Amino acid sequence: MSLAALPVVLMAACLACVSSARVDRVPEGAWGGSSASLIVEAGGAEVDLPCAHGRIEEPLALDGDGAFRGRGYWVSEGGPLPAGPENRRPAEYSGTTDGRRLTFRMAVSDPAQELGPFTVVLGDPARPSKCD
Repeated sequence: MSLAALPVVLMAACLACVSSARVDRVPEGAWGGSSASLIVEAGGAEVDLPCAHGRIEEPLALDGDGAFRGRGYWVSEGGPLPAGPENRRPAEYSGTTDGRRLTFRMAVSDPAQELGPFTVVLGDPARPSKCD
């Protein structure tokens, strides 16, 4: 190979690395923030919020814009209702990520409400306060 061809080869190698680095799922691991945390696994995620917790019960696949949607549930830990399975409410989670920072919302049914946005960072400690 001639030295003149070396820059072209290196550029092609770099472009291959960038295109293969495209992420098609939310990266697994612990995501933390001041008002929420997520533990992302292959099949979904555990969600921890102030006075509530939940679960996304399906893989967090990303579209071409870094957005995801996932169904699951939400459980309130405050107020007159106990935090047990009988207080579980269906929820749909949606959000976006750049692979390092993730912002999400959730739409809860019965009663209908939207919570968020919550922002978490991959590898940061969780800091949501809990109910007394």
